[in-house]
Amino acid sequence: ITLGLIVSPSLVAVVRACTTLAYSVNVLYQALENIIPSNISENLKLKGLKKTHFHIKRLCRDYFVISLMFSILIGTFSDKIMFTIYGDILLNYSYVLIFFCLLNIINCFQYPISGGLRSLKNTKPLFNSYLVASLFTLIFAYPFISMFHLKGFIIGFFFNQLILIILLIFGYYKIIKKDLNQKI
Repeated sequence: ITLGLIVSPSLVAVVRACTTLAYSVNVLYQALENIIPSNISENLKLKGLKKTHFHIKRLCRDYFVISLMFSILIGTFSDKIMFTIYGDILLNYSYVLIFFCLLNIINCFQYPISGGLRSLKNTKPLFNSYLVASLFTLIFAYPFISMFHLKGFIIGFFFNQLILIILLIFGYYKIIKKDLNQKI
């Protein structure tokens, strides 16, 4: 919204177009989100915390590999994809599509870790990471976009997502470490 208000509503359309293409792999993640949390919960009940932790790590690896392959494919052919779908109009914004592909590689860890936290019935790290990322956005969105326009939006969004995933991973490992130490 801030990008559209400060710079141009048409840039919001560019961002939407690129996120739609880059995040189309998220359809798979969304479908798995219906299965993964119950799978993690069942794993926790039957095999215990330590094996469930390794299961979540394996899911993170698998999601990473899928995201990496998809992002390399979309990123490699970004110009052709942008031209085929949107024509000459958005061809100059292929770098935005590449950015969202790179961001998708970082964001892929969010799904298994969130599922793990929900299964452990401890969503405080999830809440805290979203809170801090939202505060970052509230504080820095206007200055970044005002000074750097679309590139400022990209920089701000990247740091927002990086903050979110780092805090989520840190919170998850803090809980796992505490719970594993209590079980020993």
